Amino acid sequence: MKDVSMKARDTKWVDGLRGVASVFVVTSHLTLAFGDFLLSPAPGPGLTPRWYNLPFIRTFAEGRAWVTVFLVLTGFVNGLKPIQQARSGRVNDALAGMASSCFRRASRLVLPTFVATVFAWLICQFGGFRLAAHVDYSWWLVDTSPVPAKTMGAAIHGLFSAIYTTWTTTIDPYDKNQWTMYWIFKGSITLYVVLLATVRAAPYYRMLVFFILLMYSWSFGDTLVGIPIYCGAMFTELWLTPSIVRFSASRQLLNRAIPISMVAVGLFIMSFPSQNVQFMHWSLSMNNLGLLLFPEGTETANVWYCVGANMITFGVLLSPDMQAFFSHPICLWLGKQSLPIYLLHGPLMRSQLMWYLYAFIPPQWVEQYDWGGNLMSAYPIYQYPALWRLYSGFIIYVVAVGLSCHWWTLNVEPWCARTTKWLEDTMCSTWDQKATSAPVLPVRSEVVAALPGDHRIMALPI
Repeated sequence: MKDVSMKARDTKWVDGLRGVASVFVVTSHLTLAFGDFLLSPAPGPGLTPRWYNLPFIRTFAEGRAWVTVFLVLTGFVNGLKPIQQARSGRVNDALAGMASSCFRRASRLVLPTFVATVFAWLICQFGGFRLAAHVDYSWWLVDTSPVPAKTMGAAIHGLFSAIYTTWTTTIDPYDKNQWTMYWIFKGSITLYVVLLATVRAAPYYRMLVFFILLMYSWSFGDTLVGIPIYCGAMFTELWLTPSIVRFSASRQLLNRAIPISMVAVGLFIMSFPSQNVQFMHWSLSMNNLGLLLFPEGTETANVWYCVGANMITFGVLLSPDMQAFFSHPICLWLGKQSLPIYLLHGPLMRSQLMWYLYAFIPPQWVEQYDWGGNLMSAYPIYQYPALWRLYSGFIIYVVAVGLSCHWWTLNVEPWCARTTKWLEDTMCSTWDQKATSAPVLPVRSEVVAALPGDHRIMALPI
């Protein structure tokens, strides 16, 4: 019996939530670059926290938490169409759609990442990261700002090595923020494999499989693929479940309060600091609770971020009001730009922003001498910029990122789409035409004799 769920529901809120998450990833990297003291829940042990250290507010500094939101939404979006088709009994359509989606997903992730790597590589080779590599106040800027290669051969080798290692070791030396692309790709392919095995299953049994895989991932703390991806797939099933739809549509006070409470608790959990949890009682209590509940050997912060991201996503899923909020045109615009925002904000921060901050400002030189007083080396350092220059630089930087993302959407995205379409047509269309022209599996000899002459060549008699 077909499990035909209610009519298709608007999922624009997913793009809006993804766009908001991308903005908080940017703010977290600005925090790492210019205010790593914000990563702690208080200025110091026993000190009163500032307003920006408080729970809820400090989520802007925890980028790893918002990356987890990306992963949960990846599981939700990738599972939406095949699960819809499976629930309506169109299993063959679901299988064909997954084959195409899997192929396109690979290209639509690899190609933009490739372009972004070339962009960052060019900036590096022309010395664009030189200033960021010599600041004395941010280890993150220094660590993510490579120096130009000494020869053209070394530069080209570095480019191809970066393209390769992005998808093998998750490390792109020209833009280390791209480490997440590997996990998004791996999570997508993993989910497609699970859906391939469960597409014929009844919805509740398919959800049981997701839950078992979720518990298996929980057992060894797979916070980058298993927990967020399978939770996202489970949310897809719940999104299409009639009882959940009725709960979401209800205007009763309790039904409206539960999702808001879930989002509030999720934001509090995502406020868990990545540094110095012992500075405040609330963060220390969360850390101790995590050590008690979470699998041994896992990073407590990352598991808390998974819990918080899932609670936020599920709360929005249950609340039409919050769905309407994340469907606002501004959120949708951010969602449309979320991939270029993620790929471009890092290189622009370490080049355009830094050159604005230190334009016409000479560096201080640090000289190193040996025991005999002879000068061994000297290197420049740049100290923390003036606040007026920093704040004005942030405004110019935001405009630069927005314009760059708009240009990317108009030029790079269409090129990636055309290239993906060309690859799919080239690699798949010819075989599809041949496969439909005649049987390719072994058939009985009398069947071969009955086939038209041209088709006998394609059949293998037994």
